[in-house]
Amino acid sequence: MIVVNYNGKEKCFTFEEIPSMVLRKMLDMAEAYLGTTVKNVVVTVPAYFNDSQCKATIKARGIAGLNVLHIINEPTAAAIAYGLEKSSCIGKKNVLIFDLGGGTIDVSLLTIENGLVFEVKALVGETHLGGEDFDNRIVNHFVEICKRQHKVDISDNSKALRRLRSACEKSKRIVSSAIETDIEELNMDLFKKCIGIVKKCLTYSKMDKSCVHDIVVSGGSSRIPKVRCFLIGKGNEKLQDIVLLEVTPLSLGISAGVTKDMFVLLPRNSAILAKKERTYTTMHDNQTSAKILVYEGERARTKDNKFLGEFMLYGIPPTPKGVAQIKVCFDIDANGILNVFAKEITIGLMNKITITKNKSRLSSEEIKRMVKDAETYKAKDDEHRQKVKAKKALENYVYKIGNTINDKKISAKIDPASKKKIKDAIEQVIQWLGDLQLVGSGQYDKKLKWLQIISIPIRIYGEMIISWRQSL
Repeated sequence: MIVVNYNGKEKCFTFEEIPSMVLRKMLDMAEAYLGTTVKNVVVTVPAYFNDSQCKATIKARGIAGLNVLHIINEPTAAAIAYGLEKSSCIGKKNVLIFDLGGGTIDVSLLTIENGLVFEVKALVGETHLGGEDFDNRIVNHFVEICKRQHKVDISDNSKALRRLRSACEKSKRIVSSAIETDIEELNMDLFKKCIGIVKKCLTYSKMDKSCVHDIVVSGGSSRIPKVRCFLIGKGNEKLQDIVLLEVTPLSLGISAGVTKDMFVLLPRNSAILAKKERTYTTMHDNQTSAKILVYEGERARTKDNKFLGEFMLYGIPPTPKGVAQIKVCFDIDANGILNVFAKEITIGLMNKITITKNKSRLSSEEIKRMVKDAETYKAKDDEHRQKVKAKKALENYVYKIGNTINDKKISAKIDPASKKKIKDAIEQVIQWLGDLQLVGSGQYDKKLKWLQIISIPIRIYGEMIISWRQSL
C-alpha cells in the first residue's frame, strides 16, 4: 500500500489506484476541452510493460471508470501519428521509431503494410537515459567550476542546486535551436549510447539500416541537434483504422521434467495477438496430473528466468510414460495479457491461467539485465539445450521401443533370445538415465545408436505391423 497524509489524515492506496487518479484527471481535462462526454479511450504504456503490468493498467482504468479500447506502447503510438494518412500506400515500409524523453529512451522498428497493419519487429529501451541525464551532466559541470574557480561547494545547498538546474534546463532548450555548442561534449558518450541502442534494435529485427525507409522521432530530448544529426523525424495528423501487432519483450515458455529446463513457446519479439501450441507428454507411468509452470526469459534453465505463475491439470487417464498427450497453448490478447491453456487430448480435460501475479511485474532494468545475461551465457545455454534435446530423444526412443515390444503381434514375431536382449538393453538405459546428472549430448547420441542397433528386430516387425494396420 502507498501511504500519504492529506488534510491531517493518513490514507492508503493500492498501486493501481494511483494511475487511476491520473487517468481520471486526464479524462476530465479532455472532456472539458472537447465540451462533450468521452466514453472510449486508448491508453499508451512504456514499451517494456509485460503482461501483468498491462493487466494492472487495465485494473487502473477500471477504477477510473474508463472503457479502454486498446493498450499500445508509446513508440507505436508515435508510429500511428506518422503513418495513418498513408493508408493508400501499397506494399511494406520499415519505420524506425526513436523516442527520447526526459528520463527514458525507447527504439522500435515496425513494418507498416499497406498503411493499415503495423507489425512491431523489435523494441529496445533504456530507463535511465534522457533529458534528465543531460541536465545532470551540465549541472555537475558547473558545480565543479564553482569549486575550482570560486572555492564554493553548492552540492549540499538544495536551493542553489534548484536555481542552477533551472538555468541549465533553460540554457539547454536555447542551445537546442543551434547547430553546434561546446557543451555538447559533456554528453557525447550519452549521444553515442543512443546510437548504440538504435543499432541493437536493428540487430534484433534482423535488418540493416539500409532497410529502414523512414525514421520517426518523438520526445522532448529528440530536439537536440546532435541527436537529429543522425535521425530525421516526420509527423502527421490524420487518423484511420489500423491493426496493431505489438511484440513480447522476453521469451515466454514453460518448464518440463526434473531438470527444470525452459521450453520456449513464444520467442522474444513475438507479435502480440499471437497463439502458439505445443504438445507434451507425461514423465511417469500412470501419471494422472501435470503441473504447468510459466516463465519468461532468455536462459536455458528456469532458475535463471522469471517465474510468472502455475496451475495443475488433474484427471489425466493413467497410461505408461510418454503415451498421454497434453497440448499447451500460449495466447496473448490485444492488450498483451497472457493466457496459458493445457488440454489432455483424449478426453478433452482442460485448465488455464491468466498471468496476473504482482511479483511478475518486471522493470525495464530487469528485462535489460536478463537479455544481457542471455547474450553473455549464450554458448553455455546452447550447450545445455543440446544436452536436453539429446537426452529427450533417447528417452522417447526408450519408451517407444518398450511400448512396442509389449505389443503382442510384434512380440510374437521376435525370438525369445532377441526379445530378452532388447528388454535388458532397455532396462540398462533406463537405469543409466536415472543414475546420471546431465551429460554431454555425444554420450546420449552414442547410447541411442547402440539401442537402435539392438532393437533392429522390433523396428523391422514394428514397421511391418504398422503398415499392415494402416492398410486395413
